[in-house]
Amino acid sequence: MDELRGEINWSEEIREFIKKKIEEYRKRKALQEVVSYIQTLPEAPKGTAQKLVREDRDSH
Repeated sequence: MDELRGEINWSEEIREFIKKKIEEYRKRKALQEVVSYIQTLPEAPKGTAQKLVREDRDSH
C-alpha cells in the first residue's frame, strides 16, 4: 500500500467499498422483506393468470 500511496487514495477506496457494502445489505434486506410479505399473501386460484391474460387480450 505504501508503494501506491501517490497513485491510490486508500481512504477514499475504503470509504467507497463500505458504502457499496451498506447499499448491498440494504437491498438484500428489502428483498427479504418483500419475499416475506409475498409469502403471507393467499394463493391465487388455479387458472387465474391464464384468465387475466385472456381478458386483457380480448379487451384490445
